[in-house]
Amino acid sequence: MLGFVKRSCGMLKRVSCIKAVYIAFVRSILEYCLIVWSPYYVTHSVRLEKVQNKPLRFLAYKLGVNVDSIDYSLIRVMVNIKPLNLRRQAAEQIFLFKLLNGEVHASELLHSLNFLAPIKRTSSKKLFYINMHRTNYAMFTPIDKICSDANGLNINMFSVPFSKFRRELEHKLYG
Repeated sequence: MLGFVKRSCGMLKRVSCIKAVYIAFVRSILEYCLIVWSPYYVTHSVRLEKVQNKPLRFLAYKLGVNVDSIDYSLIRVMVNIKPLNLRRQAAEQIFLFKLLNGEVHASELLHSLNFLAPIKRTSSKKLFYINMHRTNYAMFTPIDKICSDANGLNINMFSVPFSKFRRELEHKLYG
């Protein structure tokens, strides 16, 4: 797909057009069913990010930026493309929000959530109890990973409209 994007967009001058083709053909594949297959090892995330960096390099060339010593975070800011790992985390939290608020009807998933109900008053604001696992495979099952990330973000998922939740999530993830 990356070769197709480069070949078909080689004569285009507008970066916004190239970005639209990249989002439609490449990023849509990278993000398909990401809640199920989201990588939990850093090496896998880095490899996926390298796939996104190839079109960013092409966009930098089109913008006239020196591609020999390129800073991909600078190019991401210039063309407004978020890192894949943050987009995955945002999608997972949006899924959890919709699951908790009845917009996704999956009773088995809802049943597998372990809410943390402390016996006494604590300063912890964690919403979910994460079970201890003996293997990384079990520790990073999609639902446990999503709940663990939600504990770290500490965002209200109840009694708020989706638009407010999304704004707060983007603020926490993207700064």
